[in-house]
Amino acid sequence: MHNYHAATIASTEGVSICTSASPKTQTRYTAENSLILTIALCCIVACTHYDIATEERMDVRKLMKDKDTPEGVSLLYNMVSRAQKDLSIVPVLPALILSIDDIVNYIFEGGVKKQSQFLLITSKALLNAGTRSKYHTKENNILCGLRVKLTYTFLSACTIALILISVLVGLKEYEIPQDTMIVLKIEGLSVGGGGVTIGKVGYLMAMRGQKAMDKKRYQYYRDNVPSPFISTSRTEFCGWASSSPTPGNLKAVS
Repeated sequence: MHNYHAATIASTEGVSICTSASPKTQTRYTAENSLILTIALCCIVACTHYDIATEERMDVRKLMKDKDTPEGVSLLYNMVSRAQKDLSIVPVLPALILSIDDIVNYIFEGGVKKQSQFLLITSKALLNAGTRSKYHTKENNILCGLRVKLTYTFLSACTIALILISVLVGLKEYEIPQDTMIVLKIEGLSVGGGGVTIGKVGYLMAMRGQKAMDKKRYQYYRDNVPSPFISTSRTEFCGWASSSPTPGNLKAVS
C-alpha cells in the first residue's frame, strides 16, 4: 500500500521517486541552499584570499584578462581590487589554502524498521544527483546512540592533516574529575594522513557535557593539528625556514 501511495505522489509535478537517498533535516537543507549563505561565503573569500601587493603585479592583472581565466575568477578579482581603490592585489598561494570540516556519524547498536524500497525526493534533487547526493527529509531520531565527530583538515596541495575523533557522549564530572576532556594520541590512527612530515598519530577525544564543549574541542584541535600542519607545509611547498619570521605572502587561510 505504501508503494502505491508513493507512486501516486510521485506523479505530482516537482516530485520524483528513487530507491536510495540520504536522510537530511529541513533545517540542514535550507542552510545548504541558502542564497544569503552563498553571498556571505563569497564575501569571506574575497576578504581573506587576496592580499594587497607590495608592488604593482602586472603579471596577475594580465592573467585575469586571459581568455582561459574563468569569468568568475576575473570578476571576483576585479571587485576586490576596486574595493581596495584599484590597488594591485595577489591571491593567497594555493598550497596554503585549507579546508577544515567536521563529519558527524551517529553510532548505535540495535535494530531499525526496514526502509521502504521506494523513496520520494524532489525532481531537482534527482537532476543534480551527478554532483550532489539525493536526500529525503527526516526530522526526528528514534534511536539512542552516540554522536562521533571526525574533524579533517585538507590542503589545496592535496595533503591531509591528522584526524581528530571526538566522542560526544557528554561525560559527567565524576567520570573525568581531573579535566573537562580526555585526549588520547593513537599511533597509526591516521593512515595516509599527516601531510608532509607531521607524523602518523591520530587523536581520540572524550569530553564532559558542557555548553562550551565544542569551542574547547576546536581550540585544542587548532593548536595541535592545523597550526603545526601549516608550518610544515610552508617549509615543504614554499621553502620557508621555521626559524625565521613568517612573511606576509605566506599567509594561510581556511
